[in-house]
Amino acid sequence: MSKPNVNYGQHSKNKLLDEFPGILITGGAGFIGSHLVDSLLSWFPSTPVTVADAFTYAANPRAETQS
Repeated sequence: MSKPNVNYGQHSKNKLLDEFPGILITGGAGFIGSHLVDSLLSWFPSTPVTVADAFTYAANPRAETQS
């Protein structure tokens, strides 16, 4: 996957990322979140990426009680 073509305006990519201590991804253990984390790590290898996830299944809250 190639890097996204993003216009940062007056900021260079490195200067923009230098202003932040890292990137926080919520829901990073799911399908989309895990792929996003993989991409961010390959695009910005020197930027820390932190993942927070509740590890809950939100599609059907009654799924465990149904037979």
